Amino acid sequence: MEQCRTTTSLAAGGQTIALLLLILTGVGCAERGDPDPVLADLPMLYADQADDSAPWVVVPLTIDSQEYRFVIDTCCSSTTFDRSLRSVLGATVGTTLSDRNLRDVTVEVERCEVPKDFHMGRIELTGAVECLDLAAVEGRKTPYPHNGIIGMDVLDGKVLDLDLINRRVRLLRPESTGESPYGERSDPIPLTRDRHRFAVVKIQLADSVEESFLLDTGMLGANWLRAELFEQIKDRPDVRFAQGQNVEMIVVDEMRIGDIVLSNMTFVRGTQSILGTAFLARVRILTLNLRNNRLYLEPREESTTESVRAVHRFTAVGRV
Repeated sequence: MEQCRTTTSLAAGGQTIALLLLILTGVGCAERGDPDPVLADLPMLYADQADDSAPWVVVPLTIDSQEYRFVIDTCCSSTTFDRSLRSVLGATVGTTLSDRNLRDVTVEVERCEVPKDFHMGRIELTGAVECLDLAAVEGRKTPYPHNGIIGMDVLDGKVLDLDLINRRVRLLRPESTGESPYGERSDPIPLTRDRHRFAVVKIQLADSVEESFLLDTGMLGANWLRAELFEQIKDRPDVRFAQGQNVEMIVVDEMRIGDIVLSNMTFVRGTQSILGTAFLARVRILTLNLRNNRLYLEPREESTTESVRAVHRFTAVGRV
C-alpha cells in the first residue's frame, strides 16, 4: 500500500523557493518535431509484481540503448531513480528534503542531471530527476522491484491512456487526440487537482455519500478511504465490514463514478481517500486527460454502466 506522494522542499528554504527550484530543474520533454499524436506507446510489464491481481503500471524505458523498468505513478511529483542506478545519472544539481509517502517519512533526496539518451517512446527526457533508495523510503525488506518512477513532471499536460486488457500504455498530445482516443466509452468525468497537481475525482458511495478520491496508479493493490468517512459508513446496510490481517476493510455494494457503477469495491482505512491499482483492476481502459482535466472509463465485463443497472438508488437522491 505504498504511494510515492512527494512534497519537495529545500532543507533551508521555504516552499516557494522549492517550487521555483522544481520548475527550473525538473524533467522536460523534448519532442522530436513529429506531428504523430502518439508520444509513447509501450507495453505494460506485469511480470514480477507484488500483487498479480492489481499490479503496478510498469513500462520499459531506454537509457543509452539499455532497457529499464519504470512505474507510471500519477501521485508522484517528480521522476525518480532508485539509488541502484546512480551511476547512469549525471552530475548532482542539489539536494532536497522530501515527504515520499503517506507515512510521513522525510528523507534527503539527491537531484541529478538526467542521463543522456533517456527516452519514453518519442519523448527524450531532459533536465533533472530525483535519486534515492526507494526500498528504504517505502519500508521494504526486499529491493525495490523496478528501476524508478515516471511522475507528473512528465505526465502532466498530456493524455495518459491505460489499456489494461491489451496491456498498453499510451501518452498522447491532448490537442491531437480529441477527448477520448478510443472513442466515446463514457461521458467525460470531470477532474480537479489538489495542491500537488494530482488528479482528483468525485465518487458517490453508499447512496448519498460523496467523496473526492486521488487517482493513484502508484498505490499498489489497494484503495483507501479516509478514516472519518470509513467510520461513518462501515455499519450501513449496503456496506460490509471485514477485518483483514492488520487492516480494517469495507466492501461497498455499489460505487458510482460518472455514469459508471462498480459493485463490491473494497477499501481499507487510510489517512485520505485514494483509488489505487485495485481500482485499475476493475476497468478495461482508463484515459486521463491531464490537460483538460477529464477522465474516461470502460469497465470490465463484471462492472456495468447505469444503462443496464437499476439506478433508482442514485436517482432517489437527485443524482442522475
